[in-house]
Amino acid sequence: MKRAVVSILALLIGLLVPVLPASSAAITKTFTITKTDGSSYAGAQVALLSATGGGQNGTTVSTLSTANSNGVATIATDSNIDYFGYAVIPPIDDLTHATFYQPGSLDTSDQWISVRLKPGNLVYS
Repeated sequence: MKRAVVSILALLIGLLVPVLPASSAAITKTFTITKTDGSSYAGAQVALLSATGGGQNGTTVSTLSTANSNGVATIATDSNIDYFGYAVIPPIDDLTHATFYQPGSLDTSDQWISVRLKPGNLVYS
């Protein structure tokens, strides 16, 4: 009888204690951006893209990170966010390099990603 009461009490305590949400870890995505000629690209911006949340057309964009003088941009984010890809955007005054978009290449761990931008085809007149 004692064992039955203890078992029921343990079951009730287990049901009444709130379940803690899964913990999230900070992860870092580090990008090395180069120009078409292979040289470092300072000033290019990188963003992670996610379908989580209610952004425009169902897409949420992480904070932008700008590449430093070595062409390196870093984004720290939550590992629970399901990012499906990333975009690299040249500065607005650069008409020689195209915006780069890569879907399906991210996971929930730290990553080093190299991106070589392709030539743009914009003509300014």
